[in-house]
Amino acid sequence: MPIIKWTEELSVGVNAFDNDHKKLIELFNKLYDALSQGEANNLIPSVLKELSDYTKSHFKKEENVLVTNNYPGYLDHKKLHDEFVANLQDLQEKFQSGNMTLGVSMFNLLTTWIKNHIKQIDKKYTEYLNLKGIR
Repeated sequence: MPIIKWTEELSVGVNAFDNDHKKLIELFNKLYDALSQGEANNLIPSVLKELSDYTKSHFKKEENVLVTNNYPGYLDHKKLHDEFVANLQDLQEKFQSGNMTLGVSMFNLLTTWIKNHIKQIDKKYTEYLNLKGIR
């Protein structure tokens, strides 16, 4: 059962970014399913890496569009991306070293971040990019 479901409320009005966000949610749900099905040791390292890699790829794509279009909130937006990437890397390292287990509180933190980032931070660029013809 997915912990996050895609809804139009999460749409940022840019198809490429919406598709990336759908994929990120899919990967996050895959990670959650692995944990809830007791597959932590077998699947979580690879799924966590896939989630991390895809997140970095998405952020780079999003940041390139924002820079190319002179989005005024770019630096603040990038700072949030950098912080999230660092947090994901930290989670990976802790899990791989055996110093951490992935639990409900960690999933709540990630779920909140994903939803809040898309709904509150990413939506700030919607009108700006749409006015530049990016949909």
